[in-house]
Amino acid sequence: MKANVMSGFVLSASELKSSLEEFIRKVVVIKDERKLDYLKELLNFKFPLEIYSVNYDTCIEQLSHMNFLKYTDGFDIYWNPDNFKDDKFSIKLFKLHGSIIWYESNTKEYLKIPVRGFDNDEPINLRLITGETVNPLLIYPMQKWEYIEPLTELQLLFKKRLIEKDTKFLVVVGYSFRDEYIIRMLWDAARRNEELYIVLIDPNAQEIFENRLKFLDPDKNTLSRIADKVICLPYPFSKIIYFLRNEYLRSLKNSIRNEKSCINNEKVGNENIPWMSLLRQLIKCEFSEKQETIIEEKMSEQWFKPSLWDGTSDIPRLSERILLSWKALLHSVIARDGFEKKWIERLNKMFEFTSIDHLFIQNMNPSGFSLQSFLVDDKLRNFNDLALILNSMEIEFDRKIELLGEKFKNKLDRIDETLERLIDFMDYCYHFAGEVSWKRYIIERKDMEKQILEYSDEKKQFISEEEKRKLLRIIRERECTELQKIFRGITFRFQLS
Repeated sequence: MKANVMSGFVLSASELKSSLEEFIRKVVVIKDERKLDYLKELLNFKFPLEIYSVNYDTCIEQLSHMNFLKYTDGFDIYWNPDNFKDDKFSIKLFKLHGSIIWYESNTKEYLKIPVRGFDNDEPINLRLITGETVNPLLIYPMQKWEYIEPLTELQLLFKKRLIEKDTKFLVVVGYSFRDEYIIRMLWDAARRNEELYIVLIDPNAQEIFENRLKFLDPDKNTLSRIADKVICLPYPFSKIIYFLRNEYLRSLKNSIRNEKSCINNEKVGNENIPWMSLLRQLIKCEFSEKQETIIEEKMSEQWFKPSLWDGTSDIPRLSERILLSWKALLHSVIARDGFEKKWIERLNKMFEFTSIDHLFIQNMNPSGFSLQSFLVDDKLRNFNDLALILNSMEIEFDRKIELLGEKFKNKLDRIDETLERLIDFMDYCYHFAGEVSWKRYIIERKDMEKQILEYSDEKKQFISEEEKRKLLRIIRERECTELQKIFRGITFRFQLS
């Protein structure tokens, strides 16, 4: 059999390694430091800030320099891990796979030389004053394990930190978990440190979680100990970093505290357990795995049913439940976490109150009338109340678009058709909020002009009650028809394209 031969040349393993190192050293230094501005939000976290990185770049080093902050990566000139014990440093940087400014000498000494390593785009072969050559200290994802003192010690420090009881959160940014040893560290840490939660930030966070962290086996039969401890935030880090500290981590802390309180109440036999307060916080921090557990096992979806909120019950008003469900749906659509259909069903159940059978016309008089919409929280509401709910839903959608950024906003395309109808519904509600004057109604419904003028002219006192009821019926039928066009049915229905 004739073999196909690719033209070119063959590199040895050592030549390929050198070529790869040269490429990495050339591309990972940020020349325009303005590109690091989005990272400044990290400086609002509590110091000392610990950053564990598998990247070779110098972003954090440059960020520290730009902002006059002391940092340590374990090196003075030579390797000195005792620096990590010193709290004079604002940032402690643990570079688990090495750095483009770390080098290993022929005599196995490890040192940091903060130079670019290139002259006119050509690599410089660095030598120490002793004449020794030095080679970049880098390891690559999935590279065979070998003992390299700084890197081995950094990995041990990382593992030790994970299992410490005061380690509550590990925020992972843009990492696909190609290193098996890190995955196993997290599985082990989850077993030994029950307080540990992971916040995974990446546009493909859910996929990474499902394929690399959630299960112990390739067939996905056995859940890992960390399966219910991972929050997937499917957004670019540059977009979400601003909200991470004040919104997501704060809500996560509250949800952990609330869950412990609920479990303790349940153990002592209390009946009024505030599961809803817990669910509210879980939705805010987009902790979808835990949300479903609470709904399915603890709440039996009772909170999705319309009910009057008296201010003392844990069940909030229908308007808040709708907005929380909408937030959860948007997250599920973006993350593709498998819960989209469930949230669609829940929203449709709650929106059954929009049935056109519940449309009422009240306060008909010579100047106009009021369109009273539907029973919300067991009370008849006008369109203005409903418009406020729909407006909040639109704002939440826009917020998700902002978090996704231009590159990823198409993730919400599946909800576009529903959103268009929601906006049409909101516009309708705003337009008919409060009292609708006959003059304004005639402008909207030209075909109704003759009947309305007969009722609203100066001889109105001679219009019989029967004629009024007939007019009311005609207007109601017309508005039901208009709403059916928006609803595409007798109630508003959410759907995915």
